[in-house]
Amino acid sequence: MFNSWREHNGRERAKSGPRKRKPCRASVLGSKFGLCSISITAVGYGSGMKKKRGSESLLDQGASERSERSARIAKRNNRLHDAMRKAVGNAARSSPCPSISYPLYAFSRSTGRAFAMACGSWGCPSCARKKKAIARRAIEVGQARAFAHNEQVRFLTITDGAEGTMTVSELYTCWNRLRLNLKRQGYLEEYAAALELQARGALHMHLLATGSYLPVRRFSELASAAGFGSIVDIRAVKRDGAEDAKNSAAYVAKELAGYVMKDGQGLAEKTNVRRRPVRFSRGWGCSLGAARKIIAAELAEEREEAPDPGPWVVLRIAPDGTLIPQGGKGLPRAIPPPTEPPEVAGRQALAADEGEGRAAA
Repeated sequence: MFNSWREHNGRERAKSGPRKRKPCRASVLGSKFGLCSISITAVGYGSGMKKKRGSESLLDQGASERSERSARIAKRNNRLHDAMRKAVGNAARSSPCPSISYPLYAFSRSTGRAFAMACGSWGCPSCARKKKAIARRAIEVGQARAFAHNEQVRFLTITDGAEGTMTVSELYTCWNRLRLNLKRQGYLEEYAAALELQARGALHMHLLATGSYLPVRRFSELASAAGFGSIVDIRAVKRDGAEDAKNSAAYVAKELAGYVMKDGQGLAEKTNVRRRPVRFSRGWGCSLGAARKIIAAELAEEREEAPDPGPWVVLRIAPDGTLIPQGGKGLPRAIPPPTEPPEVAGRQALAADEGEGRAAA
């Protein structure tokens, strides 16, 4: 038996061989992150730590590299901020949306271009023109799809059944009721609908619809049962009619899209929530988003420009000229305005260089 545990441990160490030195934590971290040349090892268990030769110069070199990298990042960020200010200044020359209280711009980090953003409201007179063009393109694409499948397109009109007091929400509730009845009986397949607010304040709904033949009397009965007025109208749409003819596809598409701009503010007063005055069924063939992409691709082709891939950053301009990025990776919360215009700063820098050259001469 051993006299003590120390004697036992001593004999066990003698059997296992000489004791190995264990690296300290700094050495382990240094080898893990590629800093083996400046690692610090411990001489023994309780003894102090000894630095290798040349470690101070390597540390100084690493600090200088970090400072150079920080300087490059700051220079790159300054170039990006200058490009943002320049692009926003060029985009500000165009007419902004009057419904936005503070200016918003979409900036592309790949091309360095900026565009003034619009509110996108159906009641805004500036945005309604764009909405009308988009709605007309969606209507035309759906008509072309229906004619390509040899389907009959009809122009339907439904009137307000509450003597002008029906709201937008009530009208859509009645339309959902009528739509289900028409689909069950095979009178309706796909449709494009638009709301019209008349001068007397009554709401009308106009539709381009595909489906089987629907008699006017039967349509009036179904509309009255759903909550609409008994006065309805149906007319067939011709593919190859004259553009000014009321039953031609071009005239009907123009007329249906024109209801978007008729009285957007009055239509907004008929509802307490944001509702679109144009609706499409899923199988119509084109939605508003798809029509917007088609128009954007056509404009880019006319200008011989490639589509902008982005990524996009939304920039808001504060009253003092500060750019506030909304979204975007690696951007600060605010970009302060330049203290001096770029051309003034450039002239001052050139004058300073000339002064230094004369002093050196």
